[in-house]
Amino acid sequence: MALAAALAASLAACDDAGDAAQPTAEHTVDPATGETRMTIHGKDGPATLHAGPAVPVSLPPGFTLPPGARVTSNALAARPGGQGVLLSFETDAPAPEVIAHTRREAEAAGFRIEIDLDTAEARTIAGVRAKDRATVSLTVTQGTPATAQLALSAGGG
Repeated sequence: MALAAALAASLAACDDAGDAAQPTAEHTVDPATGETRMTIHGKDGPATLHAGPAVPVSLPPGFTLPPGARVTSNALAARPGGQGVLLSFETDAPAPEVIAHTRREAEAAGFRIEIDLDTAEARTIAGVRAKDRATVSLTVTQGTPATAQLALSAGGG
């Protein structure tokens, strides 16, 4: 949940403080599901966050979850001119296969992978698309099941 709040804050950071006539933020948590909704009002419009394990997956065109992935957490954030997804999932696929899946999709979508790190505990890739400063990163733990975190953002601040 802290990562979801950080995602919302990073999207709102490109916007100035809200107008004094408006509330600066609205926040609700569904007690049954833990689903969180937050809206931060700013001069350029609202920054919104929708987070929780049952939030529908909404990846940018060209991106998919690896076959057999099980979503454990999902956060969608948006503001005028920008949006982001922070998705956590588990998979029985080996980390190299999950990395290869996302790398193929990222490169096909015009991302240049600038970080490719392989450690005993995890594999990570990260990249940027020059035309719109969109970013992608994926970290996958070694092991079964592997846990992964995929972050995609579009729009500069």
